[in-house]
Amino acid sequence: MNRFFYLSIFLFFSTFLYAENYNNSWQIIIKCNGKHKTPYVFEVIDNEFSGLGTHWVEKDLKIKGFIKNDKIKISFKADSKTSDSYIIRLSGKIVDENEYTLKGSNAWGRGSCKGKFMKVNKRPSFAKFEYIEKAIIKDIEFDSYDAVAGFTIIDKSYLNLPIKISGKLYLPHEGDNFPAIVFNHGSGGTREYTTPNESWRNKFRNEMLKNNIALFEIDSFTGRGTKTVDRNQGKVSAYANTIDVLHAYKFLNNHPKINGKRLGVIGHSRGGIGAWLAVEKRFTDVIIGKDNYYKISIPMAPDCSMGGFENPKTTLTKTIFILGLSDDYTRPETCIDYAKKMKDAKADVELILKEGWYHAFYSDLPSTKIKAVTFRECYDTFPVWDLNDDGYTSDTSAKLIKKFLKVDIDIFEKKLAEAANKKDLKKSNKILMKLYKKLYKYCGDFNVTVGGNHGQETYDIITPIFLKSLKN
Repeated sequence: MNRFFYLSIFLFFSTFLYAENYNNSWQIIIKCNGKHKTPYVFEVIDNEFSGLGTHWVEKDLKIKGFIKNDKIKISFKADSKTSDSYIIRLSGKIVDENEYTLKGSNAWGRGSCKGKFMKVNKRPSFAKFEYIEKAIIKDIEFDSYDAVAGFTIIDKSYLNLPIKISGKLYLPHEGDNFPAIVFNHGSGGTREYTTPNESWRNKFRNEMLKNNIALFEIDSFTGRGTKTVDRNQGKVSAYANTIDVLHAYKFLNNHPKINGKRLGVIGHSRGGIGAWLAVEKRFTDVIIGKDNYYKISIPMAPDCSMGGFENPKTTLTKTIFILGLSDDYTRPETCIDYAKKMKDAKADVELILKEGWYHAFYSDLPSTKIKAVTFRECYDTFPVWDLNDDGYTSDTSAKLIKKFLKVDIDIFEKKLAEAANKKDLKKSNKILMKLYKKLYKYCGDFNVTVGGNHGQETYDIITPIFLKSLKN
């Protein structure tokens, strides 16, 4: 069976690299047969080739290439201590002034490659970002807790499960009283903050710092003993991401250089769940206090079918969902339906719906199929797995769970409560995993579509929203 990987390469051949108009920015997208399926990014300035740190090729990278007349030739060779060496050779012909076709071979896999070389007119992700370079960047550890269910937050039994969570804080190089934005990562963990295939992030960081807005990128997984949950969502409860977002608020609210009244939060997928549920007043009242709330929240592509309330009670936070209507990982209608309930409860909520966008739409890579756990089919059986006002499973959802999963949710939640009160996180997670396996067996799947190269569009959407909300 062939395995595929996408190789994304940004090529820049202009002496006007740092100008505002990047007319000679190019991207190469290659699909090759072979054993490697991790995306890679390499960059070029004026024919001086250099590797940009990837997941496994960080050093000893050699790239050669040129464009002459209407033809392009490129070769890659790398030797790494953490992976096999490889060689890729590509050549192509011009389609028009903005695109070349490409084909070639990857010697290590003895396979063929094909793709295209196209003009993208965007700032290179490895270019100098003045305000990031000037920023004060600190690794932070702060107090948080594990929340295994909604009711454990509301009844405060989550306090029995303390944990240390880490994050990276970006502060503008001078001044104080900064607004701040919390980033909450998705199932892929903190690699999402650094992957070269999400080049919009540095542009966004730089623009926020330029406007004296701090950034705090939290890590919800490392402190809980894992790096990712994309292939096993049962490793960490989604409520854990939510509680981390709210304790990040507490940390920033007490920071001497941060203005606690001007805080925003953004997250994608599981991180979007954290951003979404962080505006639920039943949670915020308990964790950060009745008069405290994020000023702006942007949940991107969360799964709103599980964990929300049958009767939402939201803070004064402005909440803007960004949803791809072609998303087959976390179905957009789950949040469209929940946003209506929020509006009915007088919440300040908006929807930005994008035709043809998939999950992880801001990736520089084209849309492609990957292996990751999804519960998209569950929505047809459970219109929503929601909570009552006390954070327990609603009666309507409990009946559906009993009918289709053969689980008495009252007994399940009683066991969770006992484990939380005994400060037994291991047992809590074991209980959750049993239910997770039943749910996956009934309506889970393992094939999803991600990507789409909408990073610039994502930047164009969220940048003015944060500037308007946090600067005013």
